[in-house]
Amino acid sequence: MNRNHYIHIHIHIDIAEVRTQEGKLYLIVAIDRISKFAYVEAHPQTSKALAAQFLRNLIQILPYKIHTILTDNGIQFTHRQQDLYAFTHIFDRVCDENQIEQRIYLR
Repeated sequence: MNRNHYIHIHIHIDIAEVRTQEGKLYLIVAIDRISKFAYVEAHPQTSKALAAQFLRNLIQILPYKIHTILTDNGIQFTHRQQDLYAFTHIFDRVCDENQIEQRIYLR
């Protein structure tokens, strides 16, 4: 199957905190807004590196190339206002390496 043949416009990625009997877990969730396909990973903590690895994992399992990712402005996905002149954010680097456009909405 040619991954470039199938292009979906938006994959929405977000993080949700859930409480279990063992404590907190963070669910990183990706939803394809066209097919409604969902991919989820659960982790005891969240970080920029973890969000970037989640995106790498998502890219590997999808049968099509991602065109656009929609995220909020959380620090796992983009720099804070005061960090705008820092090195490229790791999530941005993964997007750039895979020719994915990232759109950020303010929460």
